[in-house]
Amino acid sequence: MKWVVIGLVLVGALVALVAFIGSRLPQSHRASIEQTLPAAPEAVWRTITDIDAFPSWREGLKRVQRLPDRDGLPVWAEEGRSGKMTLAVERLEAPHLLSVLPIRACHSEARGRTRSRRRPAVAA
Repeated sequence: MKWVVIGLVLVGALVALVAFIGSRLPQSHRASIEQTLPAAPEAVWRTITDIDAFPSWREGLKRVQRLPDRDGLPVWAEEGRSGKMTLAVERLEAPHLLSVLPIRACHSEARGRTRSRRRPAVAA
């Protein structure tokens, strides 16, 4: 009986530790990548907004399915190495800003907000 109580206390302490660490993690994050390409912004814009062509240049992306637009902006489902995800364009300012938000990840509502912003820039 003594070992059962010790085991339950240890499991409870482990659960409490995991909950504490989880509560200290940031609820949102921001990631950005900047890259200069030897192409005109309009050419880059055409490539990154051609949703149907994503599998031809995005490594690891198996398929893309266009869905009905939301508020006049594109929505699509994609399947890749990390599973299935439904994405929607949040903001579009051609040819300089494309902000994309996940709507669903692996068939469950994504928590928080993740943005993917792409700003084509002219190579120097």
